[in-house]
Amino acid sequence: MVIFNGRFHAGFIFVLYLYVAMGNPQLGESLHPIWLVVGSLFPDADHRAAPAGRIIPLWLIFKHRTFTHSLQGLAAFSVAMGLFDLGWAINFGIGYFSHLLLDSITPSGVRWWWVRKKKKSLTF
Repeated sequence: MVIFNGRFHAGFIFVLYLYVAMGNPQLGESLHPIWLVVGSLFPDADHRAAPAGRIIPLWLIFKHRTFTHSLQGLAAFSVAMGLFDLGWAINFGIGYFSHLLLDSITPSGVRWWWVRKKKKSLTF
C-alpha cells in the first residue's frame, strides 16, 4: 500500500521544481519553491495530524479527502490565494495539483469532482 505523507508531497514538488529550473532556467525563474511546497501540503489541512491541518484546521469542516482533495478545492483555494498575488496562486495551484495527482495513485484515490460519490484511483 502506498502512503504519501507531507514530507513526500513536499519533497516531490521540490525535486520537480529543481528538475524544471535546471532544464529551463527561464521557467524556473517564474516558479517559487515555497509556494509550490505550501500548495503541495495544503490539501491535507483536512487531516488533524497533517502539518497543514495543525496550522489551518480544515478537518473541523471537511472530512479527509473530500472537498480539499478535489478540483473544486484546488480552484477555490487557488483563487483565494490569487487575491493576494497571482504568481503565488499559480505556484500554489501547481503544488496543490501535484498533491492530488500523487494521492490519486494510492488505493484510496481522490474524488476529482467532489460531488461524485466514488473515488478514482490510478493504481497499477
